[in-house]
Amino acid sequence: WALTRQVLPDLQLGIELVHQTADNNGGRASTAIGAGFRYDISENYHLLGYYGPGLQATATNPRYNWYASMTVTF
Repeated sequence: WALTRQVLPDLQLGIELVHQTADNNGGRASTAIGAGFRYDISENYHLLGYYGPGLQATATNPRYNWYASMTVTF
C-alpha cells in the first residue's frame, strides 16, 4: 500500500506499508513502513530518497531500509 501527495510543484512525498511472506520453510515474514520523496531539480533530473524501519521482530532483528539516488529521465 502506498500514498503519495504532490506538496509543491517540484516535491512529491509518500508513505508505504509493505509486507513480505517468508521466502523459505521456517523463514520469517516481514512488515515495514517507510517514507520517501521525489524532488524535481529540472525536467530531466530528480532526487529520490527513502527511509523505513521494519515492524516485526525488532528486538531480535532490527531492520532499516534506506536509499538516496539521482534519476535522469528523457
